[in-house]
Amino acid sequence: MPQSRKKVNKMKIDPSMLVDKGLELMFLRGYNDVSIKDLVDAAGMPKGSFYNHYKSKEDFGLAVLDRYSELWNEVLKSYLGDQSVPARLRLEQFIDHSIDASTEWNYTRGCLAGNFSQEMGDVSEIFAHRVDTVLKTAEAYFINIVREAQLAGDLSPHLDPEATGAFLLNAYEGALMRMKSARSASPLTGFKDMVFGVIFHASAVKTQQRAA
Repeated sequence: MPQSRKKVNKMKIDPSMLVDKGLELMFLRGYNDVSIKDLVDAAGMPKGSFYNHYKSKEDFGLAVLDRYSELWNEVLKSYLGDQSVPARLRLEQFIDHSIDASTEWNYTRGCLAGNFSQEMGDVSEIFAHRVDTVLKTAEAYFINIVREAQLAGDLSPHLDPEATGAFLLNAYEGALMRMKSARSASPLTGFKDMVFGVIFHASAVKTQQRAA
């Protein structure tokens, strides 16, 4: 019996399990609406165990953001970082994946980094800095997409890669935010239409005109 009790206690104070539960709850309800009691109840652990690993809810929220960053980076790398696929197609597949995932989640999640930016960006300096770091990592993928598309002749060489990549990320994040209130994929599909119907299309037209 003592050995069994020891195993249960070890399971109850597993910080990674608490972070995963926190990620799930904060994705659905936001940072401010989730209490420490909600977290430990969801993880099935005593409240005292929380403070064995985290100094505060803010400290825990940063751990959740770090975990989300790891997971999101895997998605970004898989879709936007696969250089065996043309840059234009990679971007299209990434947006399609976002539309499919958002539809599956009933348009309730969005991007956790963007959600935290709205909730905590103006009240916590450390949150603002950490969220900005996560978004800059994502921005780098979009910048590389622009550069590769320019080399392939799919985008105008006159576009500034950094500014265009930042615009794509910012518009994408805005579409995710609007999607949550619209309860519809239309903001993301509209984003896709603008990217490929205007930005890429206009570049292709200019290329054809120069060739003629």
